Amino acid sequence: MTEVSTLEPGRIVEEALRNSKRLVEQLRVLLVYQEIVTGKGLEFERLREYVPGDEAKMIDWNSVARTGDLYTKIFKEERMLDVVFIVDLSKSMTIGTTEITKNEYSSIVATSLARTALDAGDQVGLIGFSDERKVTLEPSLSDEIPYQFAEALSDEKIYGEQADWSELITSMMDSFDRETFVFVISDFVHENKDMYDFLLQCNNKFRGVFSIMVRDPLDSKLPEGVGKAYLSDPETGEIDLVDIDEVRDDYNEKARKKEARIQRKIESTGGYFFKTHTDQNFVETFAKFLDQRSESWK
Repeated sequence: MTEVSTLEPGRIVEEALRNSKRLVEQLRVLLVYQEIVTGKGLEFERLREYVPGDEAKMIDWNSVARTGDLYTKIFKEERMLDVVFIVDLSKSMTIGTTEITKNEYSSIVATSLARTALDAGDQVGLIGFSDERKVTLEPSLSDEIPYQFAEALSDEKIYGEQADWSELITSMMDSFDRETFVFVISDFVHENKDMYDFLLQCNNKFRGVFSIMVRDPLDSKLPEGVGKAYLSDPETGEIDLVDIDEVRDDYNEKARKKEARIQRKIESTGGYFFKTHTDQNFVETFAKFLDQRSESWK
């Protein structure tokens, strides 16, 4: 078995906690999260007198400034959701040319967003798959869930083979009800009919689907001035000597068209789509993306 690089669980959790805090600070992401996932904002209902133990973020500081008394904001209850993260564990995800590989980057993304979903009051679960399900964590409100994400996704033995999207269709449809929101994290390198069928069926049954494309920079664009290099096929292991300068323009154009096609087809299923690269700061790029799109989601 080819050696797979993974991050230590402690580092994944540390990055996730840092990311979730920065997302909240930069974007008030819990409000945006509610708009995306539930289709509604947090609806203010009333103020009540502060009770020791109330979260500081729920204090109405305008009332404090006016009266000097502490009041807590109360919002109307929203029905709890199951927020399920589908993480691609296939062989192509284990490849990378930056500081971290796609699977390592994805483990941080999934755990960061899981922490955010918990903060929003929703149950969080995980399905990791390649040719079959390799990881299943049932939706839970436990604060231990981010740690369980990190431990599961840091196990190098779960990675390998090619993604079989058809295997997910039946199991997802049978396992979760309408009140489910799905995050799909993959490089979407091996697009096929089963992949789009899976996303379409999820969008038809569940509250919504958010696809996050995680790419290595070389998945999208070849750099200049490389010259000749040995390239290995991620699936077959076959190695060829290639003059990068000769194939760059053709490669870059094909990659651009493929990514645009994937985005267009995913969005046509009714889902949301976001692309990021492993050399990008996820918090900054995701916050900017949500900030630009939040008006259309209200």
